[in-house]
Amino acid sequence: MFFARVGKTYSEISTILSIREGTVKFHIRNIINKLCISNAKHAITRTMELKLLS
Repeated sequence: MFFARVGKTYSEISTILSIREGTVKFHIRNIINKLCISNAKHAITRTMELKLLS
């Protein structure tokens, strides 16, 4: 979530981490589902509220 928090796209995150874009989407979708929210932007906000990201 850190890279998403600073505005990186899924494609940029996949390049930085040397993984496929689909893998990035898979993991962010899991975070979204576990937090019972609707999108990545809300996931970033919620993880910061819950202090899951520092």
